[in-house]
Amino acid sequence: MRNITKLLISSLLLALFAVNQAYAQSPEAFKYQAVLRDANYAPITGQNVSIRISILESTPDGTIVYQEAHSNQTSAIGLVVLNIGEGNVLSGIFADIQWGSSDHFLQVEVDQAGGTNYSILGTSQLLSVPYALYAKEAGKVELIGGEGIQVEENVINNLKPSLWELDSNIVFVDTSFVAIGITDTTFNDSTSLFPTDAPLYVNGNIRLAEDSALLGLGEIVGSSGISFSANPDREGDMVIASNGRVTFEEEVGINQSFSFVDLNVRNQLGNSTVFQVEDTAGQDIFEVGRGRNVGINRITNNVTLQVRSKDALNTPSSIIANFEKINGDNVFQVQNDNDVVVTGDFSVNSGNKNFILDHPLDPANMILAHNAVESPDHVTYYHGTIKLDANGQAVVELPDYFEALNTDFHYQLTCVGGFAQVYIAEEIKDNQFRIAGGKDGMKVSWQVSARRDDPWAHDHPYQAEIEKEAGEKGLYYYPEGYGKGRAFKIGSQESKEEK
Repeated sequence: MRNITKLLISSLLLALFAVNQAYAQSPEAFKYQAVLRDANYAPITGQNVSIRISILESTPDGTIVYQEAHSNQTSAIGLVVLNIGEGNVLSGIFADIQWGSSDHFLQVEVDQAGGTNYSILGTSQLLSVPYALYAKEAGKVELIGGEGIQVEENVINNLKPSLWELDSNIVFVDTSFVAIGITDTTFNDSTSLFPTDAPLYVNGNIRLAEDSALLGLGEIVGSSGISFSANPDREGDMVIASNGRVTFEEEVGINQSFSFVDLNVRNQLGNSTVFQVEDTAGQDIFEVGRGRNVGINRITNNVTLQVRSKDALNTPSSIIANFEKINGDNVFQVQNDNDVVVTGDFSVNSGNKNFILDHPLDPANMILAHNAVESPDHVTYYHGTIKLDANGQAVVELPDYFEALNTDFHYQLTCVGGFAQVYIAEEIKDNQFRIAGGKDGMKVSWQVSARRDDPWAHDHPYQAEIEKEAGEKGLYYYPEGYGKGRAFKIGSQESKEEK
């Protein structure tokens, strides 16, 4: 026997085909239909097949009380339809089957080639439908129907029809394609509304009811992701890839729609956090608070911007924050040891360059603020105190890099504990200079100032007077000092709105 055991039936429907109300017409029959598929689950379409039907009594492998054969051609979706009781009778009499005497089973065999080399596909118990034939013989019988089902003699009425009805102008099925909401069934036609590369196509909106459960997809088979588009000219306004990444084609609004920003997140009344990003352990990575505060690796509600280094759950970093140019060069860096590194100029606009420390006389209650020395040039300072020898002289040793770094030297000498006409006996050479004119054992306080002479200072000469840029002209760093209001302050919100 030819091996077609992998031939599959994808669906089975048994329904009452005809019960003559006058109980006189013959033959009686009931409908059988199925979709035939091959071993790869593809429909067997447009092919002549042979089907043998057997009615077995009592058990699935019981006595065959009736057997018939059919020759049918499958449809475009692999569907075969036949009337059991009207086939080519092989044994038994269909009208003599005693439906009410015992259980009966339906055995289906198929020869895909249309011959008689059948293979059994399966056996199923016959339930209520063919037993209407038995009701004809028994006369009027009492049947109990479910909600909305009315049974009157041999007529069954559904008083509560389904909310969904198949409309050939709305739903089309052809082989492995399903389309909803179109009127063109020529799926392979280039002019069809239905794209042939989409097994399921819906022309219109798909809505999930507000009171329905959340829709979850554990796996997307045969697709790299899900795409949503409101614009037919774009492939996807929002794409969810198989790796979980979400890509937006244009603007994104969360709790607010905007067309002039890429991403807009609006605060929801009552929430303490507007936007939050967490790691897999639930630790904060980035958070925007309701009070316009921002925290990086830290939940914060009391500062505008707070950046925290990695905690014990992560590998500690030597750098807390780093700002780079587009080429990767560092511009500003905060290190874990509290050091701050600035690459390039560091400017303070109309403010002080202070260092703050606890006041040494009252450290618990006061601070001491010192200002940095300011100069219109790249000035360096070196100072110290030295004791003169028996001849009233001394040699001051400077760092070994002094002359490599500096030029244009200036000296200042001050006697300590007395007066003498001290002077510079020899100027700086080989990173040292000599003092003379003093007394034996006298102390002299000295100071040397110089101008930087290294390559960077040569390439970036200091410019003390600079013309304001076009956008800053007419504005001030300290407008109050010139009788102006905040609308004239460089960088203020008021000045931006005014412009």
